[in-house]
Amino acid sequence: MRDRIQINVYEKEKVFLWLPPKTGTHHAVEVFNHFDFKHIVSSYDKKTIHFTENRVIHNHTLDLFEGHENYEIICTARNPLKRVFSAFFYGDKLMGKKIELNKKSFIKFFSETIYDNDSVWLQGIFFKNRKPKYFLRTESLYEDYLKIPFVAESSFAKSGELESFCKIKLNSAERQEFKIQDFYTQDMVDYLYNRYKDYFDELGYEPKI
Repeated sequence: MRDRIQINVYEKEKVFLWLPPKTGTHHAVEVFNHFDFKHIVSSYDKKTIHFTENRVIHNHTLDLFEGHENYEIICTARNPLKRVFSAFFYGDKLMGKKIELNKKSFIKFFSETIYDNDSVWLQGIFFKNRKPKYFLRTESLYEDYLKIPFVAESSFAKSGELESFCKIKLNSAERQEFKIQDFYTQDMVDYLYNRYKDYFDELGYEPKI
């Protein structure tokens, strides 16, 4: 049990956010900052508040707090094949060194960060102790947002602003000239699907490139 947690929570609607890496998290932060979310850093029981902000803060943690069972989780999501592909390009920038953006380098990246490892890039694929109620898939953002009652009933959605915003791609790491089909081997595709089959099936993702 952590003695210091941080959460993005909407107390009125009893929901909190999980923003796993490479799942359109910057977009979700912008959307949910149209609502009364708070970012809270506190003790596990939330009795000691270290810090509070009246907005969503971009982070990737899933801190389960005392009483979390009484709240629903909203979780951003994306096809694992695309997440790993995106992480490859982002990892180049993150490490501060130039790598060759080719299939050989991608296979090396996959081998070092994905095989036999619950990679940080795949947080959210393993649900830990809670499975989210609402998933916001990058592939069907607008439709998924409308499955959340307080979002669908908001002026942000009814005005058409949400639909327009869902057509904007923020903070993309990939480059359009590179095609995912040119980087994966079938063994890599099969590995991801076999290891995370529940996630693929739950969210309707096909293990295809």
